[in-house]
Amino acid sequence: HFSSDNEIAESGYYAMYIDATRIDVELSVSKRSGIHKYIFPKNSKQIVILDLEHRDEVIDAKVNMYANTEIGGYRHSKAWATKQYLFYNIQFSKPFKNMVFLDDINEGKKVKVAFDFDASEGDTLEIKIGISAVDEEGARKNLNQEIGDKTFEQVKTEAQNTWEQQLEKIVIESDNDNYKTNFYSALYHTMIAPNLYQDVDGRYRGMDLKVHQTKNFDYYTVFSLWDTFRAAHPLYTIIEQDRTNDFINTFLAKYDEGGIMPIWDLSANYTDCMIGYHAVPVIADAYLKGIRNYDSGKAFEAMKHSATQDKLGLESYKKLGYIPVEKESESVSKTLEYAYDDWTIAQMAKALGKTDEYKTFKIGRAHV
Repeated sequence: HFSSDNEIAESGYYAMYIDATRIDVELSVSKRSGIHKYIFPKNSKQIVILDLEHRDEVIDAKVNMYANTEIGGYRHSKAWATKQYLFYNIQFSKPFKNMVFLDDINEGKKVKVAFDFDASEGDTLEIKIGISAVDEEGARKNLNQEIGDKTFEQVKTEAQNTWEQQLEKIVIESDNDNYKTNFYSALYHTMIAPNLYQDVDGRYRGMDLKVHQTKNFDYYTVFSLWDTFRAAHPLYTIIEQDRTNDFINTFLAKYDEGGIMPIWDLSANYTDCMIGYHAVPVIADAYLKGIRNYDSGKAFEAMKHSATQDKLGLESYKKLGYIPVEKESESVSKTLEYAYDDWTIAQMAKALGKTDEYKTFKIGRAHV
């Protein structure tokens, strides 16, 4: 149990006091890694539980012990992303004296392990954690490169400085603190996704669930494009132009790996969620604004490919210019979304000097 009166939440930092156990908790983060700090009451039991069963449905999980200050393993799960791969490396600031598997297993679907620390070695415990979608070694490399020997305060300072630089990209000149609080809270929310999905060595898990590598761009996931193409991505073309190039290069990589650009992707999975093919307007918007650090020819082919499928009502849409309600659910919404996306393809075609495609996507489809 805890009270919100004893809770602090800031960009890059979280802290709370747990009333039931009288433990102070602080958390901070880097790009692919994080750090915990626990301050226990003097001479109290010092136990930390790693619960790999918690959250979504577990496919498989494992804990490997490498030393009494280091463990690693994986947790593969199934939910919205039906095959989500997560590997981890965890390093403790002091050795644990006991390691107890609560269900007597270190591998499977119900893995929980308790670590017991000696109170005589101090009341403070720091835990550093690296994660990867590739493998345990990737998680270890991410942790060692990003955090390594840094203290909790150093990691916190770096995280908060990063957020400060992000939020300073737009400066509000007002004496009204309520206005500024509302604005910067909203701006913060635009920056918590998409998520970087690539190790420090450039490796990542692609939409074919195989491991790929590139150092030419940062590879991302969590493109909830139906939610973001209208306003968030146009904002990114103003304040995140380099990342916009990375987003589009990521779309094209996903196109190569999975056969189509994402509609709503999560952790190297197509989720088959939402409507439209809204990677298309994101590319067109960027290209027409002069953001072009990607293969524009390939991008245009991928845009057309998204529009020429037969699923999700597209077969009717291509033939009739609309989707009959008896053929497909959400027929009106899908027709509207496809019509807009096609219009953006036409604008891209016009800019590229592709007259035939311009005519096709401007007036040849969704014409009623």
